[in-house]
Amino acid sequence: MFINIMNYILFYNVLENEELRFQLTIQKEQIEFQRNKYEQLGAAYKNIRSFMHDTKKHLFYIENCVTEKKYDDIIPYSKEIMHDLESRYCTINTGNLVIDAFVSNLLLQTKAQGITLHINLKFDKATIPVNDYHLTIILGNLLDNALNACRGQIGANIKVAVRTVDGTFTIHVANTYVIADPDKAPDDFEKIDFIHGYGLKNVKDSAEACGGFCVINHENDIYSATVIIPVLSPDKVHKF
Repeated sequence: MFINIMNYILFYNVLENEELRFQLTIQKEQIEFQRNKYEQLGAAYKNIRSFMHDTKKHLFYIENCVTEKKYDDIIPYSKEIMHDLESRYCTINTGNLVIDAFVSNLLLQTKAQGITLHINLKFDKATIPVNDYHLTIILGNLLDNALNACRGQIGANIKVAVRTVDGTFTIHVANTYVIADPDKAPDDFEKIDFIHGYGLKNVKDSAEACGGFCVINHENDIYSATVIIPVLSPDKVHKF
């Protein structure tokens, strides 16, 4: 009996250590994810500030062209400015930096990889019930997951919708995807070998932390994740 008790204690300790290692791995993954996303947000902000800094010089040059009546020089110079703006500035401009930066980046990535992207952004930025931290986790993971799933696919499609609907703030991301093993349930957040790894579990946790929930579905080779969070009254909305 003593040997059985010792074996049980040892077995329990092994399980406990495995759980701790698993949780540590998740934390490391999330920290690295957050670092990458904050760098992406920082880069987007710096690009905007950099362009705004140069705008004064551009306007000064155009003013000189008008003064000296060199009108033909203005058109090619303006086109060059627009090209610079498109390459540096967020192509999506909703007024929310997290959404603008991440969706703009997705637009560039999908265009480069030949993935069809559909975007529907219709929300009230003044009543978003999610702070930047959780919004980064939710939107960043969902967009990364969709992009990774579509890489190498023929005729790949991604649909992104961020909307205020019936008193809720909803983020819906869907993409074409074929699961190699149909026995892996798409709503099992706990499986570490699941399609998108730890990211989806973090999405679920952030959604619940904001008073909402996450629903995922896989049907007819379309994988989708929807986060629904109740819209708060204006005095309780997270400030950005």
